[in-house]
Amino acid sequence: MSQIAQGSGTTKQTLYAHFGTKDALLAQLFDREYARVWAAVESAVDSTPYDPDDATAFIRKRIGPIYAYVAEHPYILRLLLDPNRPNSQRGGQSIVNETIRIGLLEMASQMPVLDEVAGIVAMTSVSMVAAAVSANMKAVLDTGADSAMAAELTSVFVGAGVSAAHALICSWGAGGS
Repeated sequence: MSQIAQGSGTTKQTLYAHFGTKDALLAQLFDREYARVWAAVESAVDSTPYDPDDATAFIRKRIGPIYAYVAEHPYILRLLLDPNRPNSQRGGQSIVNETIRIGLLEMASQMPVLDEVAGIVAMTSVSMVAAAVSANMKAVLDTGADSAMAAELTSVFVGAGVSAAHALICSWGAGGS
């Protein structure tokens, strides 16, 4: 708390009076940053309809804001990805999961005949895709890699997987197995 007080130009007593504990301060910081990242993601999601011919662009629009935030706030992302953080039911992983889940369900809705099957494929893909994205984000933090390049690699990787899943779902609808 001493370092936080000094860095913010206040006193420890003021911090304790306002937040109560260091954990409460971190929880409020976490909540604020979580809301900022999620607002950027929602803005991208709302402005990007799914195009089955360009799944990579669709994913890039959703993943890009997360990586941009990583580049601008690397220490905050460490807090969001920390498994011991306050509010551990939310965080970087849940943002990634929800972003991917929304995108995959939107793609599934483009195939009305296959809504149920496509929805199942989409939902079972979320954890696999989200794990890959989170691992890539951690690598960016650990190595100092370029965030834009990492976002592009993630988009291409995930977009290829989405395209493959889409083709598989369509083949089921055409009588394939």
